[in-house]
Amino acid sequence: MLFNPLRPLKLLVGLLGLAWFSSASVTMYMVISDGPSVYSSSFQQYESNGVQALMQGITSFGTPGTVGFYQSLGSSASIGAGCAITTNDGGGNSFASWCGQTSPSAPYTSQTGNAIYFGLGLVSTSGTFTLGDITFTGDLVARTGDDFTGTNFGSNLIGIDGATYFNSPVANPLSQPLTALYAISFISDFNPELSITNEGKITQYPIPFNSGLSNQTNLNNDESGIAKVYSEQFSLGALQAAGSVTLVDLPAPTPEPGYAGVAALALGVLAGMRRKICRR
Repeated sequence: MLFNPLRPLKLLVGLLGLAWFSSASVTMYMVISDGPSVYSSSFQQYESNGVQALMQGITSFGTPGTVGFYQSLGSSASIGAGCAITTNDGGGNSFASWCGQTSPSAPYTSQTGNAIYFGLGLVSTSGTFTLGDITFTGDLVARTGDDFTGTNFGSNLIGIDGATYFNSPVANPLSQPLTALYAISFISDFNPELSITNEGKITQYPIPFNSGLSNQTNLNNDESGIAKVYSEQFSLGALQAAGSVTLVDLPAPTPEPGYAGVAALALGVLAGMRRKICRR
């Protein structure tokens, strides 16, 4: 049986109750999740699991109870703000945390926080599109928005053109004609380290980090500082797929992403003030 790229979108939309953003020939939606930070050894596994879930039209993929387990949160949600904080600056400064809690228990003992993943499903039933046609805008990016510049096809970004799959790098990814796209390539987090600087198009909002306070106290303060509503959207011409999230300052330990604690809060979009695009 030939793979029908539209069928997984219909299945996932039905399972999550997602809004279906479509024109006469193009269907597109945003699916958000929360997982390990980009500095985690499970980062690439998490992204790969997310793309497989999108392609198969299911809400989760991977081994439950592991850091790389993927579970979709839909397109609108409230979630503990601690699940959007990374405690690693990528330059050697870090401390262990998971969902805003220091000294996390197994299997998260070596993790340095969390990140927000923006998944995209896009299918055209008439004609083609390219990665260069797609933009990402909202509260987390500069006024000019962001795009797929600097990315290429791989396990976290799979393109399809008819019967041809693109799951490894090509010479000119931005101009490659596509009829379907499944991606977990846009990532956001908050980072409490003041030593972080802006990275290209990333909009940085430094969170005060007081070296005179304990790591846990700093995380608690940061959760309070980022608790608000954020909105984001993917665009392909006039077609848009949007979502929003409310980050909540929880007085108790925040639930772990991808498991029952998050599901109990809500299904939905997660957002952060620091934007990154995964570049292989």
